[in-house]
Amino acid sequence: MNNQQNQIQEPLLSIITVVYNGANSLEKTIESVINQSYYHIEYIVIDGNSQDETLEIINKYKNQISYWTSEKDQGVYDAMNKGINAAQGDWLLFLGSDDTLATNHIISDIFSILRNEENEEDFSLIIGSVKYSNGRLIKSQFSSRLKNKNMIHHQGAFYKRDLFRDFKYNPNYKISSDYELNLRLFLQKARYLQIDKVVTICGATGLSGVASWSGYSEEIKIRNQYLSKQESIIYGLPSILRFLIKKTLVTVLPKLRQN
Repeated sequence: MNNQQNQIQEPLLSIITVVYNGANSLEKTIESVINQSYYHIEYIVIDGNSQDETLEIINKYKNQISYWTSEKDQGVYDAMNKGINAAQGDWLLFLGSDDTLATNHIISDIFSILRNEENEEDFSLIIGSVKYSNGRLIKSQFSSRLKNKNMIHHQGAFYKRDLFRDFKYNPNYKISSDYELNLRLFLQKARYLQIDKVVTICGATGLSGVASWSGYSEEIKIRNQYLSKQESIIYGLPSILRFLIKKTLVTVLPKLRQN
């Protein structure tokens, strides 16, 4: 992980994994990081005081983990902020505890593409795709559609660490704090690089895939903070509609399958 021969000019990437009771999947996540062909990586694991065998797995790989801690937190975004505070990298990638990097050379591929871009130091965001274990492919979009909903999957996005000098994830949001960051970046016209590669294989749908009102209500609050009143109304109505559709499908589909 710390072999920096011939890598002096390469950016340092901080990969941050937040975990709580993730013993069933964490080892695969760690293996996908430490087996990367790109050596200039620091790996940070933030554990929320797990009660299963998570700490045993972390200790097994402690010599290959740059920094780790285990303590109670206020939720996933509080834990992500702890990872940000510990990070020394030029770029940050948040990798879930049930996710794996797509290939052993994906990080090398990403930074090879970045290296060939003009004024590469001006990019604030690198966006790739993610794929779920069921084969579903998610391609992120850095566009005006961000006013409507979060179009960037953070497990496939690399963020410049400098962005977090004046931004931290709001721990009061339980599902959508990453949406706040992405919307801010879009409104600030941040320079981004879109890469047509799958960065991460995701093992679960995540918090935002749950049909609960809290995620949609958080989106509405964020839009109210950053958009005009008129835009907040225009883009807020589809959020309500999406929630109703998802809630209906979650309720109705199991009944249809029983019939």
